[in-house]
Order: sequence, then C-alpha cells, then structure tokens
Amino acid sequence: MTKIFNKIRAILQFLKIKWKTSLPIGLVLLIIVYAMIPKAAKLDFTAVEAKIGNMSQEVSVTGKVKSAETIDLTFDKAAKVAYINVKVGDKVKVGQVLAALVNNDFSAQVRQAGASVEAARGQLMQAKASLDYQKANFESIKKGTRDEELQIAQASVDSAMTSLRNAETKAENDLTSLKDDVNDVLADAFTKADDAVRKQTDGMFSNSETSTPGLTFSVSNSQVKIDTEWQRMLSGNELNTWRIELDALKANVSPSEMVLNQAMIKAKYHLSIVRAFLDNLMLAVSYASDLSSATSVSYKTYITLGRTGVNTAISSVVGQLQAIDAQKITNQTNLATAQSALTVAQNNLLLKKAGNTVDQISAAEAQVKSSEANVYFYGAQLNSAAANYQNIAAQFEKTIIKSPINGVISKKNLEAGETSSVAVPVLSVMSDAKFEVEVDIPDVDIAKIKVENVARITLDAYGDNDVFLAKVISIDPAETVIEGVPTYKVKLAFDKEDERVKSGMTANIDIVTATRENALYVPQRAVFAIDGERFVKIQDEDGKIYDVKVKAGIRDVNGNMEILEGVKAGDKIVIMNN
Repeated sequence: MTKIFNKIRAILQFLKIKWKTSLPIGLVLLIIVYAMIPKAAKLDFTAVEAKIGNMSQEVSVTGKVKSAETIDLTFDKAAKVAYINVKVGDKVKVGQVLAALVNNDFSAQVRQAGASVEAARGQLMQAKASLDYQKANFESIKKGTRDEELQIAQASVDSAMTSLRNAETKAENDLTSLKDDVNDVLADAFTKADDAVRKQTDGMFSNSETSTPGLTFSVSNSQVKIDTEWQRMLSGNELNTWRIELDALKANVSPSEMVLNQAMIKAKYHLSIVRAFLDNLMLAVSYASDLSSATSVSYKTYITLGRTGVNTAISSVVGQLQAIDAQKITNQTNLATAQSALTVAQNNLLLKKAGNTVDQISAAEAQVKSSEANVYFYGAQLNSAAANYQNIAAQFEKTIIKSPINGVISKKNLEAGETSSVAVPVLSVMSDAKFEVEVDIPDVDIAKIKVENVARITLDAYGDNDVFLAKVISIDPAETVIEGVPTYKVKLAFDKEDERVKSGMTANIDIVTATRENALYVPQRAVFAIDGERFVKIQDEDGKIYDVKVKAGIRDVNGNMEILEGVKAGDKIVIMNN
C-alpha cells in the first residue's frame, strides 16, 4: 500500500509542474492506480428462515436376503436378572416381554422424565393459548372497545379468579390426601418388615430379641454365620427404632412435608437393613450342614415370603415419595396455568377500560411478539424434555428383552436372580419366518440404530415401486472389519411373508432411527463447530450477522438439522457461500 501512495505522490508532483500537457495522462494513471487498490471482499451468503416441521432421521444401507435363523437375545450390560417369563419350547410373539433386569432406578427416572415432558407440554399449551389470545386481543384493540366487550372482559376476570381459587383448593386437597396416606403406607411397610423378621424367620434363631441372637442350625461358613446373627440383631434394633419413629409421627397431628419426607427416607433405610438381613439369611441356609432337605426348603420359603413383603414395602414407600413429587409438579403447572389465565384476563380488562391509543395498539402488538417468543421458547423446552425422556426410556428399554420376532424359545441360559453377561445370550428364539435381511452397518451409524426400528426395503429384482416393511430384530455387539472399516451385523425381519422374496436378493434398506414432530430445524450446512460447540450465523433486522451457540438434535434425510436451543422459528439463518 505504501508503494501505491508513493506512486500517487510522484504523479501529483509531475502534474503540478506540467499540469496543462500532462493532465489527460495523469487522469488515466489515477484510474489505473485506483484499480490497483485492494477492495474489501463482499460477503457471499444465502439467508433462510428457521422452520417448524416434521423430521425423520434414516440410515440407508444395502444388504442381502437370507434364510431366517435363530436369534440370540442378550442384555446390553451385566446386572441381576429380575425375571424370565418363558421356558424352552414356549411360542412367543413380536414385542412380547421375555425377561428383565432389576431396574427400579430406571423406572423412577422414566416416570420423572415423563412428568417433566407433561409439565413442558402444559407450559407450551399455555403459551400457545396466550398467543392466540394476544392475537385476538390485538385485532380487537385495533377495532376499538364496545360496552358489551367490557362486560365480557369483566366476566372473564371473575371466571379466571374463580378458576384460580378452585385450582388452589384442588392442589391443596390433592397433596394433603397423599400426605395423609403416608402414615398408612409406613405402617403397612413396618408390618411387612416386622413379619419378615419376627414371624417368617424368627424360628431360625435362639435369643432372637437379645443382643446375641444365634442361628438354630450349623453353618459351614463361619463368616456367613457371624454376619447373619449380627444382621438379625441389627434388624431387631432397626424395627424397634422404626416403631418409636412411627409412634412419634402418629402423635404429630399435623406433620410438615419435611417431617413426612424424612420419615419415608428413614423407612427406606430401615427396609434396606431388613432386606440385607434376609439376603444373608438365605445364604446361611444354603450353607447349613445339619438341616434336612425338607426343613431347608421350608426355611427358604419363609425367607422368600419375607423378602417379597419387604420388596413390596420398599416399592410402596418409593411410590409414595414419587407420587408426592409428581403431584407437586402437577399443582405447579395447574396453578401457573390458572394464574396466567387470570393475568391475561386482567390485562385484557385494563386495556378495554383504558381505550385504544396508538401506544396501546403498539403495546398489544408487542404482546403478540412476546407471546410468539414464549411459544418458541417453551417449544424448545418441550423438545429438550422429550429428548431427555427418550434417552432415559431407551436406557430403561435396555433392561428389558422383548421378542423381536414370532417364534419358539430354543434356549434358556439364565434364571431369575442370576447375573447377566453381554457375552452369554439369555434366550434364543427360533424364527417362524422364512427369510430375513442381513446388513453390515458402519460404526459411524450403529449408535443410531435400535432393535424395533422400522425400515423400508426395496429389492433390486422388483424396483423402487415395491416397498416391503421390516423391523430391526438384532444387532451383533461384535465388530466385523470390512475393507478397514469396523461394521456391525444387523438383522431385519419382514413384517409379513411375501412369496416374491427369495434368498440371495439384494435389498436396499432405509432404517428410520428417529422421528420428530413439530421440530425446529435449519439446513445442516448452516451449522458449524468451534472448539467442540455448535453455532449458526443469524442476520438481525438491521442486517448485521452474528454467531449464536445452539444445541443440535437429529439430522434428517433432507439435509436439515434439529435445533433444540439457541434459535427460534422465523430467525434468518445465514449460509456462507464463500
């Protein structure tokens, strides 16, 4: 740039000396120099709007039709088996629950996530209702206020006030009803625990209510004997302490929510001590060296009855805690809805009474825009809550084995109470179908695919117009390296038999791995990453372009990406072309 200005300076000096003869030449030179000065590059971009619509994420692959084989069913993790509902030779149907792991924690998380989805859905519905009202209100204000409209507005306020009071009363009554049930739940839980310790198993001990209870039979494992006798003493102490706590709670005419909550938490602890004692006692009976077979079976039956009662008590206490939490969430949603309706009605009445100035019309229009923003915000909240629910539900589903096909149980390798292994199939199912489709899925796509995902299949032999429906029935956990790429074998079963399907046919498969309704999305090429975080460029009303961090969801078959946070519908999304 310095050289260019030096040239300009020399030209000006030359023109100053001989301006008459050199003026035309100088003008030409100035034009040439101006052309040499670097110009700022013009931004080349396309602006599109963020939209709301339905999305479908798919994985497209090619496979082969094969004769149907036996399918091995395994859990995705090692854990204690809760139950197995079938035996070898049983016929099973698609979707039938066959076995499950112990999954109490996941069950609670699924319920909590479901409640969060419902709460978010309620907020979105409330926001949409408010938006509808604000739009109607804006139109009404532009037209002016009539006397009958004032009467209607006042009636709406009165009705909303009544609804709020009713909602407050109902919320208090519903929560009080659940709190009133706490004493009964705890009393029943105590009875079951006391029965398990002092009735079902008491005959197996001498000096059972002392500090040194002793087993009435010999145990070959000395440590198990010591632990069992210690836990019997500990369980007795826990029951005595629990009895005192329950008496104190019963004497409290109006216990606070904190007191009730602490009582249930303590109950869970007491029950856990009793359950540990019963588990160890079952082990002691297994090590008994001087019990007859009949007595051993009888003792184990008593212990099982006791454990069943204690497990039921634990479920009841946990269920009561969750019911109270869920009711509080429901109450918050209902009260917020009623309060919002009252606020809207009151604001409407004020607007009606005040008349319609230019400022009021502008304010009403602003309310519409604010309500639109709320709809976008709560829509994103609902999408986020739904995604969280789907994730937790997917984890819960991994603790359950369902039959992916119609068939017959051919093998059963585990029983309830045993620990599963990802390397050992729990069950094997022999298919009723003639054919299935086998395909190798690259490692970059395998995480998207789940058992029971639906799929569309076309066969090269019949062209793209004949579509066959299918479902994913198994995913091989072991990798197979093909041309240096790790892949995983996935099998799909046709929804129904078709005589046109033959072994060896080439199948073109589109597996639907995720769907979204009313999702907010932008073109995938508009999303870029910086230091592991995702961004889009947005153009504001003044034409300025700036980066906004977003939380992305699925990518669909049309090249769009779901946006969970950071963008609202209608935003101008910038796609850089250079």
